[in-house]
Amino acid sequence: MSAILQAIVIFFLLILVHEFGHYIVAKKSGTHVYEFAIGMGPLIRSFERKGTRYALRLIPIGGYVRLEGEDEETDAPTGFSHQPPWKKFLILFAGAFMNFVLAWLVFFLLFSILGQPTTQIEQILPGSVAETHGIQVGDQIVEFQGVSIETWDHLSSEIQQTTANQSVSIGLIRNEVKMNLSLQMGEGENGQGYLGIVPKRGFNLGFSLKSSWLYFWQGMGLLVGFFRELIQGKVGADAVAGPVGIVTMIGEASQYGWLALLNLAGLISINLGFVNLLPIPALDGGRILFVLVEAIRGKPVPPEKEGMVHFVGFALMLGLLILITYQDLLRLLRP
Repeated sequence: MSAILQAIVIFFLLILVHEFGHYIVAKKSGTHVYEFAIGMGPLIRSFERKGTRYALRLIPIGGYVRLEGEDEETDAPTGFSHQPPWKKFLILFAGAFMNFVLAWLVFFLLFSILGQPTTQIEQILPGSVAETHGIQVGDQIVEFQGVSIETWDHLSSEIQQTTANQSVSIGLIRNEVKMNLSLQMGEGENGQGYLGIVPKRGFNLGFSLKSSWLYFWQGMGLLVGFFRELIQGKVGADAVAGPVGIVTMIGEASQYGWLALLNLAGLISINLGFVNLLPIPALDGGRILFVLVEAIRGKPVPPEKEGMVHFVGFALMLGLLILITYQDLLRLLRP
């Protein structure tokens, strides 16, 4: 599958999930949905059910949910403009929230597939100390330097505390028989000790839940840090990737297998949710800002004024997107 086709599939799924968040919360809150569209531009196919038009459009980047009373005045109680601020907030926030949920689910799937590393050995690296001293695939390490070992993280920590050529004792179980070995550690990075073993992995629900949760928040933290440095001028705008740059990254990730591609899709989903919540006109975050102003003032901002702000914001975003795409193309064509 080409990088462009992979990108189309990924964007389609991420946008579908995002727009479904807006759609389902609007429906459950009693707000009428005119149209639920995936893609932009000319219509490919559509059907209508219970007053809502479901549409697939030609350009597979983007999508929208058009709500009654969102961009025009209406007297209907089912209109978005007649909903209380808390309902408006939930409808607008739901898209990004669903992207965050999807990202976490993707990471949970990844850690479930990869599994938790155990103290049992699955692979011996050729030419390593472990191979030289007769450690075998299937051996389970239970002691290291007299310390009882129960997890791979514990074993890895103990190994990192050793130095090259240091004499160590290892207790292991082979075919239900305990054995003790003495050997000298090999040399790893920065003079640390090195064995040359790869752990066997197994599914562990608790490990997958915890690891996916931590990985999700790690991704959020990196994203917050990036935007902080972008605002402070510590990183340039050339560090931002547009559609062309993302397609390039997807192509590079696909070379490492579908797990790497799945991981990138999860990270893109976090980015999509986070960026949509930024207080920028035309984005969900910009609309949420107007809802917060309404909650404070006790009355909404006149629709024509809000619409003008969003129109200007959209025009500026479109110009920025063109600039970023131009930079992406320059990077792509650079020898």
